[in-house]
Amino acid sequence: MRCCGPGEATMTEGVFFAITHRADQRYRRPVTSAYGRLLLTPRAGGGQRVHAAAVTIDPEPDRRQVRRDFHGNMSTFIQLTQPYDRLTISAESIVELTRRPPDPASLPRLSWEHTAQAVRTVLDAEGTGHAGSVSAALAVAESRLGSPLVTPSEEFREFAAPSFRPGRPLVDVAGELSMRVAGSVRIVPTARAGPQGASTALREATGTVNDAAHLLLAAARSMGLAARYLTGYRFDQASGAGELHAWASLWVPGGGWIHVDPSRGGFVDLDYVALGWGRDAWDVLPLRGVAYGSELAGRPEVEVTMRSLSPEEAAELAVGVRTGSR
Repeated sequence: MRCCGPGEATMTEGVFFAITHRADQRYRRPVTSAYGRLLLTPRAGGGQRVHAAAVTIDPEPDRRQVRRDFHGNMSTFIQLTQPYDRLTISAESIVELTRRPPDPASLPRLSWEHTAQAVRTVLDAEGTGHAGSVSAALAVAESRLGSPLVTPSEEFREFAAPSFRPGRPLVDVAGELSMRVAGSVRIVPTARAGPQGASTALREATGTVNDAAHLLLAAARSMGLAARYLTGYRFDQASGAGELHAWASLWVPGGGWIHVDPSRGGFVDLDYVALGWGRDAWDVLPLRGVAYGSELAGRPEVEVTMRSLSPEEAAELAVGVRTGSR
């Protein structure tokens, strides 16, 4: 699957990245049939522009459909009906970031209490106006509620409370809360998923980047705020390499969604490329599916590369990705 037509080739002044995401899964015996959803095409909008993207799958699926999911993320749905014992998925994209790094001083200085009230009433006639549209209001309302991997509770409310002093602007709360999560959870690479991920991270002071994001969501939602989970990539300027990453965002009336990184602390900058967002990690797993009649031969081998580009390099590589001539 390839996307983005010639009109996307016009390069503007921004930060450019070439991203490759490859997953290789082997099986002990042939799979008889399988289906799945791939979230491997970066999301466009919000200062993020996808100049070209392609997803290749071996063996080629019998059916493939590309469409936006409930949250507007670009998803590829596949079905395989022929036996296979190895599945290789590779995604390439050329992305430009033009969004401004967040400046807390320029954002609305609404208190967190005022924001929580706006979240509670966002589906009212006046509240919908604060969100901008009915669909945006629904997204805000949904992001206040519990989800499969994030359950607001008194435990998380107690953790959040020190950052939520009376009358404090939400933008200041968001920055401090992300710093406190980063200081409270030692990040480990071992994957761990489950509905108790945030609680485990809080109690044991250790967890994955997913756990840290879930902890911030649980704390924010326990205080009545709208917060959502993002998955994507982060570029490390020091090493010149990229990695799969997860972070969070909080809604501010009149200011949109403020993105923060609770595994590192602070606001998200131009080193982050979003694949998609949802209620929690379950909504935006990059690879998700079911295979029948077989057994996994170990964990999938996943490799992510991310390279910074000049506008000229980005334009040339975008043509190659779109035409398959790279």
